[in-house]
Amino acid sequence: MSRIRTIPKAAAELKEKDPNTALNLCTLRMLVKSGTIHSVKNPCINKVYIDLDEVEALFSGGGIE
Repeated sequence: MSRIRTIPKAAAELKEKDPNTALNLCTLRMLVKSGTIHSVKNPCINKVYIDLDEVEALFSGGGIE
C-alpha cells in the first residue's frame, strides 16, 4: 500500500528520516504544481495528497513509474 500524505506531513516525514534534506514544504509544492509529482486534491477540505513512495523514488534515481 502506498504511503499517502498531505504535503506538510510528507515534508515532515522526509525531514525526520533525513534531518539534512533539502526537500522542504516549498519544494514539494513546486513539484506538485509543475506536475513532476502526481497528486490528488480533496475539494471538500482543500487538501492535496501525494505518494511519499513516489517522492522517494524520484530522488533516489529510480524515477516515477
